[in-house]
Amino acid sequence: MADPGIRRAAERVSLACRALSAAANDLAIASSRDGLPVDDVAESVQAETERVCELAEELGKLAWKLTLTPA
Repeated sequence: MADPGIRRAAERVSLACRALSAAANDLAIASSRDGLPVDDVAESVQAETERVCELAEELGKLAWKLTLTPA
């Protein structure tokens, strides 16, 4: 069975990925709809979203591999 800490970390990083994705979408909508000058912030949030989502994917793969490894 996968290490509980790795599994928990993967779940939390995945949650962070979803939260950052939602924030990036909100910023994009606010910028286009309201004309707010948040383009730089939106780009930064999008870049961080990509990094966090990649980390979530890697942690998920690690957790999956650990479930397949006999103890």
